[in-house]
Amino acid sequence: MTRKRIKRIAFVCYLIALLTIAYGTTVIFRGRAIYGLLKSGRAIRGESTIEADTVLGYAPRPNSSWVKVFQSPPDVLYAYDRDRCRVSGRSEEPSGPFTFLFLGCSFTHGDACPFEETYPSLVSDHFGAKCRNRGFAAYGLSQMVLIAERVIPDTKPTHVFAQYSPWIVDRGMSHFAPTLSTKKPQPFFYSTPDGSVHLHPPPYAACRVRPHVAAYQKTERGVVDKLSFLFNIALPLYINEDIRYSVYRARRALRTIPPPAKDHLSVLSSGYGAIARICKQNGARLIVPVIGAPGQVPREDDLEALRTTLGLELADCWSPLLQGLPDSERATFLSRYAHFRGSPPQMVDNHPNGAAHAIVAQSLIRKLGALLPQQVQENPDHRLEATSPSAPKPQP
Repeated sequence: MTRKRIKRIAFVCYLIALLTIAYGTTVIFRGRAIYGLLKSGRAIRGESTIEADTVLGYAPRPNSSWVKVFQSPPDVLYAYDRDRCRVSGRSEEPSGPFTFLFLGCSFTHGDACPFEETYPSLVSDHFGAKCRNRGFAAYGLSQMVLIAERVIPDTKPTHVFAQYSPWIVDRGMSHFAPTLSTKKPQPFFYSTPDGSVHLHPPPYAACRVRPHVAAYQKTERGVVDKLSFLFNIALPLYINEDIRYSVYRARRALRTIPPPAKDHLSVLSSGYGAIARICKQNGARLIVPVIGAPGQVPREDDLEALRTTLGLELADCWSPLLQGLPDSERATFLSRYAHFRGSPPQMVDNHPNGAAHAIVAQSLIRKLGALLPQQVQENPDHRLEATSPSAPKPQP
């Protein structure tokens, strides 16, 4: 072997080592977020319930459960039935004439809330209806339409509640769900040359590597523990994800994956219009809870399109949340409606708490009560007064 050939081999080995070190550094920095979450006391306990889904991108596993752990008790159980609906774990279900299907994001799902405090549960209990809560974290309008196509013809709900929030529409205009750690490809709306809007499957299959991260909640934090986590969890996870993402970028460059639609109103009309048609074909009544957040208030042009163009029944659940607040600033809103633990109270989750869910439930009960036969109407507040938690009063 000549000296020149040896130098070439050495140079190639040097480049490989350099790239390996560089990639390993990125894994370390990306893995720090997950590792820190596991050690913070706010991560999940038990095996993750999320799995890849070729239609929805990702979804809760059927017949699974997990516990969200906070810095201070109580922790919160998330349980799902065979149809991926969030459930309370009760063995008996109401035997009344109604079945309510709820579609939406983490607000509808009830992130950080016990099932019994969520607005889907409160509304369903009030009318003695079977509750089918298919809301889930970071879901958008694309998943809502696809769930409606799957579930409504099979289960024949009497009423469907399809959450409207401005971010619900915006999420359907992206290839990826808004998550904090790994990338989650999702179905999305795209435009055709004739201007019509259609749904496209997720741009690629989500990573199916399901590392057993829960074991690292019980280990003592340290250098050896962190290296073990990076080697056994972060490295296989990110290698799998990065390979898939690289193929995705190549397909984008070759234009085999269409870009997401850019017209917000067109996506809104296409998505909610599709849900409305499915409901009409299957004899279900559609109600759209209008929900906002500080900095993301319901858009007037959206509401006009839903109400006038599509002719949908809207329930204003946003204005009641603002009543009684001195202002609509984010800090003020969170001080009333976020989740707090400990003494003095500290915010541990900014999703709406039980008090916010109770207000939304009251709005929906009043709306639905006006639409239902007189014999099933009840005082729209009497059950909520007994079950709604009081809001925390920390200072922002």
